[in-house]
Amino acid sequence: MSQFPKYMTLGAFLLFGMSANAGQNCAQMGATELVTSQLYCVSSVLPSQFGNTYGPENLFDGNFSNAWCEGVRGNGEGQEIYIRIEDGIPFRRLLIYNGYAKSANTYQGNGRARTH
Repeated sequence: MSQFPKYMTLGAFLLFGMSANAGQNCAQMGATELVTSQLYCVSSVLPSQFGNTYGPENLFDGNFSNAWCEGVRGNGEGQEIYIRIEDGIPFRRLLIYNGYAKSANTYQGNGRARTH
């Protein structure tokens, strides 16, 4: 997988301690040894296509063949991810895999954060 950038740090997109708003799609990740629970909410979701789903549960499933994909027209500007972590240990950064890493073609053919 060396053809993909490793990680991006999510800054302005990420808001901690927020509650889910109407219209958001959310998925709950249960307790781990480090947190009581995690709630992942997204502002939109691309409808399922060709047997693939694109919901917020893909943000934490650990499978690079899955991805959260926003579901609005255009390039996805303004779409957001909200993460609420309950009773977690302190941390300094959050690493996010940038892009849809299912394959090199999928990565190149889909949007991702990048500089111009």
